[in-house]
Amino acid sequence: VGVMKLLDNAFRYADQMGQRQGSGAAYLSVFHPDITDFLDTKKISADEDVRVKTLSIGVVVPDKFIELAREDKDYYMFYPHSVYKEYGQYLDEMDINKMYDEIV
Repeated sequence: VGVMKLLDNAFRYADQMGQRQGSGAAYLSVFHPDITDFLDTKKISADEDVRVKTLSIGVVVPDKFIELAREDKDYYMFYPHSVYKEYGQYLDEMDINKMYDEIV
């Protein structure tokens, strides 16, 4: 989330010869522990130190999250680096539908 402000500033700086601001996007998994802070960066009431104006944001919502929501089950958040340290594999390389229960 902290890097987003740097990206936002960079995209505002990189305009198209003064005609249009630069733009970019950042995405975060719904299973990431910082997801609420991530979403808060677009709120008008957000602190100016974290608020992003130029950067668009999106949430990656895997099928596993939809499945858990439909079944009204709890879901757990985890840092991708923690998963890598434990399993030696990056989260985006895993099939979250198969690995979710093991990771939790």
